[in-house]
Amino acid sequence: MHDAFTNLLIACPNDGGLFLLHQGTTYKLDGLDTTGFVIRGRQMLRGLQPARLVRYADGEECGVTSGEDFGDIHDVLLEEQFHYVVKTDDNEIVKLDERGQERQRWTLPGERDSWHVNCLTRWGSRLVFSAFGDLR
Repeated sequence: MHDAFTNLLIACPNDGGLFLLHQGTTYKLDGLDTTGFVIRGRQMLRGLQPARLVRYADGEECGVTSGEDFGDIHDVLLEEQFHYVVKTDDNEIVKLDERGQERQRWTLPGERDSWHVNCLTRWGSRLVFSAFGDLR
């Protein structure tokens, strides 16, 4: 377990950026307020606060999704054909195609940001997320 965090990418909002922790030394890669990123093959999808979603391929920015304001992005997920983004202010997860067009939207009930949806992943064939809040 000693080597568990020898190479770690760290995303930080609020004047943070993207950092690499490599063999005990931390390197700041950039100063973009990052709230979620995923690397799949030679692509990267990155959520930038407050409301921007950017896709990179082969190290170059190759697409920004539709002009929608994604309001307080908290995580992203990149799959072969689809991108997912957490809009925590609106208790939503939005599914987009590769061109950034919305394909599906899940909205949880309650007041704005009452679920505080966070991380997305796959568990088997299901899309799952973490959340916390005053959920009555």
